[in-house]
Amino acid sequence: MHQPGADEYATSFAGYVARIADHEDIVQLLNRQADQVLEVFSKIPESRGDYRYAPDKWSIKEMVGHLSDTERVFAYRALRFGRGDTTPLPSFNDQAYVAEVGAADRTLSNLVAEWGDVRRATTSLFRNLPSHA
Repeated sequence: MHQPGADEYATSFAGYVARIADHEDIVQLLNRQADQVLEVFSKIPESRGDYRYAPDKWSIKEMVGHLSDTERVFAYRALRFGRGDTTPLPSFNDQAYVAEVGAADRTLSNLVAEWGDVRRATTSLFRNLPSHA
């Protein structure tokens, strides 16, 4: 798999794209990253889930919810590309999504488990996309 051309993504994502080596197996990378992320979050006590480093910043739980929602949005976009759908894709308002996650009413472990499920779904999607996609 080759890296996408600079005309295939917004310039704001250039730093992320540059982190992936040309011909790197994205499914292996996503799986390794999942292990790392789940390990980091497993070390954070439930009592710290509502921690914010500043009053107007997201809590740890909100951040995990954001990771899940963002991964879902980008996996959906990958599905659309993989199926040849050329309909323009709208942006999404991550601030509005975070407000609806309901993180304060959920446990950190629940949000982390959900993110793990979302990541497994993403890797399944990528693993099963045809090579031309």
